[in-house]
Order: sequence, then C-alpha cells, then structure tokens
Amino acid sequence: MLLWASSARIWTWRKTLAPPAVYSAVTAALAWQIVRDGDEQVFAPLTAMGSLMIDVLLVRWILAWDVHALASDPFSWSALFDANIFYPAGASLALSEHLLGALPLYAPSLLLAGSVTAYNVWLLSTFVLSGTFMHLLVRRWTGVEAAAYASGLAFAFAPWRWPEGVGSPHLLQLQYFPLILLSLDALVTGKRLSNGVTAGLVLAIQTLCSYYLGYQAFLIAAIFLLVTLLVDGVQCIRSSIGALVVAAIVALILIIPPSLPYLAAAGRSELTAFDSNWSSELERIWLHAYLAFLPKMVGTASLALAALAIPLMLVSRGVGEARRLSSCAVLVLLGVLLMRGPVPISESIPSLYALLSMFIPGFEHLRAHNRFAFMVSLGCSVMVGFTVKCVLENAWMRAHPVVRRGVLACAIAAILAPVVRAETRLQGFAAAAVPEVHQWLARYGAGEPLLEVGRPKWRKLRDSIAMQDSTAHWLPLLNGYTGHIPAGYDFVAGLAETLPESSALEWLASCRDLRWIVAHGHVGVRLKAWRELDQVREVAVFPGRFGKDYLYEVKPVAESPCVPPPAGELGTREEIRGKIIIEVPQSWRPRRERLMSLTLENDGAAAWVGTVPDKKRRVHLRLSWLDDSGEIVGAPIDAPIAADVLPGQQARIGVWMTSPRERGEYKIEARLVLGVHPDERWIRSLAERLGESSDRTSQESNERRSHEIILGDSDVVIVK
Repeated sequence: MLLWASSARIWTWRKTLAPPAVYSAVTAALAWQIVRDGDEQVFAPLTAMGSLMIDVLLVRWILAWDVHALASDPFSWSALFDANIFYPAGASLALSEHLLGALPLYAPSLLLAGSVTAYNVWLLSTFVLSGTFMHLLVRRWTGVEAAAYASGLAFAFAPWRWPEGVGSPHLLQLQYFPLILLSLDALVTGKRLSNGVTAGLVLAIQTLCSYYLGYQAFLIAAIFLLVTLLVDGVQCIRSSIGALVVAAIVALILIIPPSLPYLAAAGRSELTAFDSNWSSELERIWLHAYLAFLPKMVGTASLALAALAIPLMLVSRGVGEARRLSSCAVLVLLGVLLMRGPVPISESIPSLYALLSMFIPGFEHLRAHNRFAFMVSLGCSVMVGFTVKCVLENAWMRAHPVVRRGVLACAIAAILAPVVRAETRLQGFAAAAVPEVHQWLARYGAGEPLLEVGRPKWRKLRDSIAMQDSTAHWLPLLNGYTGHIPAGYDFVAGLAETLPESSALEWLASCRDLRWIVAHGHVGVRLKAWRELDQVREVAVFPGRFGKDYLYEVKPVAESPCVPPPAGELGTREEIRGKIIIEVPQSWRPRRERLMSLTLENDGAAAWVGTVPDKKRRVHLRLSWLDDSGEIVGAPIDAPIAADVLPGQQARIGVWMTSPRERGEYKIEARLVLGVHPDERWIRSLAERLGESSDRTSQESNERRSHEIILGDSDVVIVK
C-alpha cells in the first residue's frame, strides 16, 4: 500500500514538473545564445527586411518605464502614460502598448537581477509558459500525455515565434490563450462562480499583455461560448450565466481603466488605421501569396495534423469533445478570414474585419492583419493533439509500442523542424552597458529636455536606442519611436536631421525648451559646424557606441518666445508665388556633405506654414540634384522649414546635402511641397518583391507631383 502511494506521488510530481522542464530544455537549446549572454545583451533577428532591434528596444523601454512610473506614483494613470518620450507630448505611452500584463513575470526577475537579465528571463518564459499551458489544456481535453506534448510544442515553437518572433517580443505573450479555453470549459461544465473569476482574470491579464492579443482573447472566448451554445444547447449557457457575468465584470474592471487613455488618443486622431484604399492595394498584392503565408506562421506539419482532426468531429465521442474540436475549427476559420483585413469578400459582402470594426471600439487600429494568424495557431495546435491522440490510442498502435513511439517522434520532429532549421541569425545589442554621456546626464541633467542626433543613420533605430539609454536618467526626450507618432513629431525629427543649423536649433530651443543635445559619431564638416555654432556650448566628449559622443548645452534663447503658426488652410497652387535662392559653391568633391544656405521669398497671397503639426497644412522643401540633361540624380532630400513665411516676408534656412558620386555638371532644384501624401516607396518595393505592379503607386506619384511647385534652382555646380 505504501509503495503504491509513493508511486502515485512520484507520478503526480512527474506530470506536474516534466512539462515545464521539457519546454524549458527546448527553449534553452534553441535560444542558447540568449541564455549565455542574456545578462548583458538583448537580441533581435536579422531578417530580409533588416534588423528588428527597434521593437526589442521599444519593449525594453516600456517595461522599464512601467516599473519606474508605478514605483514613483502607483495610483496615477496620468503619471504612467505621460512618459518621457516625444516631449512635450502628453500621454505618449498611449501611442504603443503599455504591457502591464507582463509585469508579473518581469518584475520578480528585476528584483533579483538587472533589467537586461529580467527582460531576457521574461522573453524566454513566454515560450515555456505557452508550451506548459497548452500542455495542460490538451491533457485535460484528451487525457493523453503524448498528445499534450505534441500540441505544446506546436504552439510554443510555431515558426513565427522563433526566431523572427524574438523581434516582436510583446506578441510572444499569448501564453494565456490556452488558459482562456481551459477556464471557459471549466466554467460551462462546473458552473461555479469561482470559475467565472478565474476566466475573467485570465482574459484581463492576456489583454493587459497586448491589445493585439486582447482583442483576439475576447474573440476566442466568444467563439467558444457560441459553439457551446450550438452544440450543448441553450440550457448549458443559461445555467452558467452567473459565472459568465462574474467573468465579464472581473475582466472589464481590470481592463477599462488603463484603456481609457487609448480611447482618448483615438479621439484626438493620434491612433490611425490604414487608409482603406491602401489596405485594399496591399491585400491585392498579398492575396496571391496567402496560402504560402500560413505555413510560415503556423507550420506545415501543424496544419497537416490539424486538418486530419477535422474528420474526428464527425465521429467524436461525447458532446464535450465535439464542442472542443468544433471551437478550434471555427477559431482557425475566423483567424483566416480576419487575416484578409478590410478587403470585402465580394462587392456585396464586407469583410469580417470591417464588420467587427463597426461594432468593437478600437478594432480598426489593429493594422497588422497577419497577426490574426495567432488564433489559427491556437486552434491548429489543439487539433494537433486530437489527431495524435486518435493515432496513438488506436488498438493496433497500442499493441506495437515501438511503432507508436516512432510515429510520435516523427510528428514532433516535423513540428519542430522549421524552428530547428531556421537560418535567421540573432543580432545582439549591449543594453547593459550605459554610455558615459548618459551617466553624466543622470548626475547633472537637472531634468531638462534632451535630443539625440547623429548615428545610426536610420532614425527609428537611433530613437529606440535613445529611449533605451534614457532609462538611466529619465530626462524628457524629444526623440521617440512607437507604432503611432504624435502630430508634429515628423517635423521635429526633420529639424533634428538638419542640425547643426541655426534656424532649426532656434525653433527647438524656443518651442521645445531644448537644453541638452547628444551628437553621436559626428566628424568632419558636421563636427566643425557644431563647434562654430554660437547657440551651443560643448560640455564634454565621451566614448560612445558609434564613435565619440559629443554633449552640447543649448544656450538660453533671450527674448525669443515660441510663435504659434498662423491659422487657416494650406494655400493653393495659384496662391503660391515666390522664389528660393540657393547658394552653392562652384565646385564640389563627389559624395561630400555640405550645409547649403537657402533664402525663401514669399511673393504670393498665402502663407508658407512650415511649423504647424498637421502634415496636411504644412509645407516643406524637396531638393534634388539635376544632371546636365535635367534628370534627377539620386533620391530627393525632404527638408522641413523651421519658420512660417508670411506673404511679403523672407526666411533663411540651411539644408545638408551630399554631392553625387559621379563627376560632372549638376544643378540643385528646389520645390515647395504643399502638404504630405502617403509615401508609396515601401508598398512599391513590396509589390516588386512579390512580382506584381501597383497601379495605385503611380497614381499617388502623379498626385504628389501636382502638389510640388518648382520655385528655384541653383547655378551650375561642378562635381570633380
């Protein structure tokens, strides 16, 4: 008797500890680079689209800001959402995810280790918990341990999650999806109020992890309950209504307060959806590769094994199994339909995404429609377990254990093959090392606004690095990178690109209270221009990541208050008259950078408003090199105008330009661009990669040219 009791306890412990141990081992084997260097570096994959480090650094900054803000004032939502980026914009955290649902996993590690280690522990825990929770669900639904392992591995290590998913770490947090199904299944079968509390808590924490995942979490719950109603009948739902009400109340109490700043931001039009015409064009381009996209997200083996589970619905044993399989099949279908985005199914039938956007607040802001494949992954992973159960529990298989183990091993190998054979490499970033310039600012920055310019050239990467480094001092930062940007930030970022230029610096000092500037890796003419600028004082030079870091203090602007831009609409082509005088040298060496001086003279009836936050009401310059035949050479330079030029007035600005690489005679042409239109370059490149052409891109190009007015060109420049 004692031996039997001891064996039972050992079996119970093995059932409890073995799954997380297995998923931890697989995670460690795949992510050995993170395990080895996770105390010093964060990692992102190098894909065909470039590095995804920008999102990694964004998520790291959000987690650090959450802890900082809640530790400083835990009872103030405004203190949490008024983050230090995009200064002086308010509620800047509402332009991205708040990730509050990640703190239960992130914060304990932060108390025991540094922030970089805590981030990597949190990241890897999403793989372990995704597999473990899926394991619990499928073991409960099938009663077969081998089926649970197959489903857990299919869900935790779906091809989209490793290694590409490491570059979007906030989306890896769907570990609570299986618990939603598990808790709702217990609710409709147990009908206890405590099950309602559990279901509400799971829905809430999944939503607080990410709104992309939160919307899908509620869709998963709705589909499961709808299928339960159809399969089990009205009586089942009616008897569970009390627990369902409790679940809804618990979830909404926890979700609504941190969601209000997002609704306010949407009301201010700071959260934007894709233009419907552009979405249609994108979907037209993507549809031909639609069937090839799902295997890359879910896995070919998982899709095949899930498809084999469909006939099981016709011969399922018991109402419970029919409800569970049907729910998963509907989840797969729903996810596939939502992945189409806003494109109508036909001329008379709108898309499911468009219908849900009409009734669900904020749904139209889910712009990455391919992410609904997460629901497909959930449904397929559960169906994999039912297929494996059916195959392994076959009488012939049970009589041949060696064959049974071989079939299971082949299934697991096929599931893991895409992630094991993945060729994408991980790129490390030394996040634990705080640059010396930021250590200085932590001691002497005095809470004054900071701007970072220079290297790296890619602005989003530079801004995300600036955010990550700002965790050392939390100074107000003019830089910022999020999925949405506040009105006017593109103008501020454009001015930052022109520094050191006196008119841009004067505007930033007077209208953004700029005190500190960190210039990364400036050399040559840029460095010389900084040192010749009277408006700044060089404080110190520090070693940095990209060469030397130059710290400048902006001198106070005496008697120069920020002048608000004039009101009114943008002038028409007929109202825009004037000229742009460009001062150029007679000769210029190839591929050399210079600060060009331009004089803008407004002789028309409409103001040239260059500083208004609304891009549609703002004008800017577009400068192009023209060869001796009048053809444009290289990419045009878009430059902001740090002034509002009223009729009859002049303004003088500077623009940095780089000469062409080929020797010859050139001119610089200056155009005044009225308003800003969607940039079609990225969609054209996507179309070219997929082997299609886009009629809309040429239409947009023609429309953009109709809003450009040539107001001047330079004398001949000899590049030699």
